[in-house]
Amino acid sequence: MFNLLSVAVLLPFEILTNYLQFTSGLMVNFLISKNPNAKEPKLLSSITQPIMDSIIQIDKHILDSIATNKSFENVTLIKRICKKSLKNGTKIILMEEKCSFLLSNIYWPEWLIGTILLAASLIILSTCLIFLVKLMTSLLNGSVAKIIQRLINSDFPGIFKYLTGFVAIIFGCVLTIMVQSSSVFTSTLTPLVGMGLVSIERVFPLTLGSNIGTTITGILASLSGPANTLNFSMQIALCHTLFNITGIFIWYPIPYLRQAPIRLANLLGETTAKYKWFAIAYLVSFFFIVPAIIFGLSLLGKAVFISFVIVTVGTSMVLVLIKLLQMKCPSYLPEILQTFDFLPVPLRSLKPYDNFLSKLKLSQCFSHKLNLTEPIEDAQSKQVTTVTFSNEAFDKNSFFM
Repeated sequence: MFNLLSVAVLLPFEILTNYLQFTSGLMVNFLISKNPNAKEPKLLSSITQPIMDSIIQIDKHILDSIATNKSFENVTLIKRICKKSLKNGTKIILMEEKCSFLLSNIYWPEWLIGTILLAASLIILSTCLIFLVKLMTSLLNGSVAKIIQRLINSDFPGIFKYLTGFVAIIFGCVLTIMVQSSSVFTSTLTPLVGMGLVSIERVFPLTLGSNIGTTITGILASLSGPANTLNFSMQIALCHTLFNITGIFIWYPIPYLRQAPIRLANLLGETTAKYKWFAIAYLVSFFFIVPAIIFGLSLLGKAVFISFVIVTVGTSMVLVLIKLLQMKCPSYLPEILQTFDFLPVPLRSLKPYDNFLSKLKLSQCFSHKLNLTEPIEDAQSKQVTTVTFSNEAFDKNSFFM
């Protein structure tokens, strides 16, 4: 929710002011002039690169040419011929030989090989994350759970209590830089929250730090790019970093605003606990459909895109204002707006969609060990009890309080 809220605020601001483009441009001019030959430090890549080379090898020169919009005929991204240096006395002889890796003898279309490798990598990544979560869940029991709960949820003493969250941001950033993966870091925290060992309020700054840490890795990677594209790669990486840092300054320092992403995350969690299919719908909508719509509108021109953003943001602000007034001061609204009952049921409730999916028997696909012979109410109540939130559940009468 933090990223979505940050996009909702910073996207219109960037369109109007070019804040990220201008600021990142200034930083690029300063950093590159100071350190034009910086190299990416070899951390985990010293372990992963040999494994990657044993599976497939890519011709980086062809890859750079494609990235700079240069096209060549009869070229292949997969490196088939490798150069090997031999020392003959005082002379060094360069020889060419066939590259040796797992897919070197396979001459399928490159798009097919790339699709297979992408699918395999996603399966391996998902499997590792699942086992990581299960391992953390099995380890964090008994006395270990109590120690972690006491240490992570504790605050600094005295007046330094208010610095605890900011230290957690730095801690999350450092750990993410060390492991070079925000997915691994956040997946480690997920079972802790699910078991009730760590509060959402404490995990929130840790994930914010993880957002910054993963962009630092991108900055280091951009420094190792070719000189002719270094400015562009560095500026893109800095835009990502500035986006996250600016979002943190917007949503975290002020306690009132800090509650917005936390309570919205709670609301999404409770909705997913009630409607199993909602998680899939949410991911498909906000990771595929919405970005595709925004990208398509951006191709129609700046005027069309700005008009869409203004209408969308304006409508959202009006709806949020009406919802707040309904919860706090309903008497200030006309009688028809004091509730959303005047809207059709599909526009104010997910129940019709749940009933539709139930008729299609699709809800079984999203249920986890749900016994269909039980009454629906009992099954849902059992499922809900497995989800633990550390702070109070979403209450329409206490939202943003």
